[in-house]
Amino acid sequence: MLRTGDIRLVRQVNEKFILNLIRTKKLISGAEISVITGLRPSTVLNILNVLESKNIIIKQGKGESTSRGGKKPTLWRLNKSAFYTIGVDVEVNEIKTVILDLNGDTIAQSSAQISEDKNVVSIKNQLTNIVKDILKDNQIENNKVLGMGVAFAGVIDTNNGLVVKGDIFQEMNVPFLHELKKEFSFNIVLENNANAVALGEKWLGKAIDKKNFMVILLEFDTKVGGIGIGIVINNELYRGSTFCAGELNQRLPNIIELLENLRHKIPESTYFSKYENNLESINISTIIDALKNNDKLALNLINYFGNFVGKLISKSVALLNPETVIISGPLSQLNHLIINPIKEAIDLEILSIASQNLEIICSEQGEFSVPIGAASLILSDFFNLTPKI
Repeated sequence: MLRTGDIRLVRQVNEKFILNLIRTKKLISGAEISVITGLRPSTVLNILNVLESKNIIIKQGKGESTSRGGKKPTLWRLNKSAFYTIGVDVEVNEIKTVILDLNGDTIAQSSAQISEDKNVVSIKNQLTNIVKDILKDNQIENNKVLGMGVAFAGVIDTNNGLVVKGDIFQEMNVPFLHELKKEFSFNIVLENNANAVALGEKWLGKAIDKKNFMVILLEFDTKVGGIGIGIVINNELYRGSTFCAGELNQRLPNIIELLENLRHKIPESTYFSKYENNLESINISTIIDALKNNDKLALNLINYFGNFVGKLISKSVALLNPETVIISGPLSQLNHLIINPIKEAIDLEILSIASQNLEIICSEQGEFSVPIGAASLILSDFFNLTPKI
């Protein structure tokens, strides 16, 4: 005999299962839900009524009658404006913020420079003001916010809300979650930036149908070169025993360093020759524009960088044997121009049987991939089928 607690758990699981069906199918009738789930029509109707009373789903017209005739079924869809999630990416010089609706669509985004005073209180105050402003600008009340995910580069203790070791703080074990909870009443979680991107790809991007994959988050600009890896194994984000999974502690060459190595070829480039005496004015946008114009120097630069990355991650690829590697960050817009040199280097470093079926693709989430992933942390929790006991 089922106890009261057992019945409650069964109801929670069924409710979340039906909610996820509506989310993935976009538009579905109660009869279809009953066929897919095996639940009795009366049970399905009760759950639909509960979800409607919570304003999470809404009716969306009528479907087609069956071949035997009868009433046209009511169709249901997610009420995407029922709740919202916030995602924040705290970088060394910038804070990027997004708001997603319940469907995972971006309804607002912002980018703001961080002041030179980068202590904990200053960063917390800037982040707080940015989030409050974007909510106010979009007329979203706190009771409509499911929660906020905040991502940092570095080692993040997600259990205790600590920035154990980050690029932005000089201190270790910064209790940043504790500080943020003083400012907001809704749920807040911290995450590593590459891990956030991996979850964003799994939830809203290129990895929806992938069980085992890696995200390579590349930072490449005038004076900065960095890499982070997000790992998903059997549909679960893998953080490691001390939250260090994917932290290679490896600095990548930046644009200036690569151009210095290729300086002898700069006069031959019609695109870069004008920068010969002012290399520091070149940024990632300059490189991308040059590539669009088929500049040979830019192609050499990206090939070198891609080979460097491919060789660096090859041992991780061999160890984890993922089905897919997703390139994220500003260079993801280059598609095959960055994919090819990475793949070539991996092929040279590991067994052919491990690399021959490896898929390497580029993210389509653009420069806001990290805050989108951070916001996805909250969406993932909301739609999670694991019942709360």
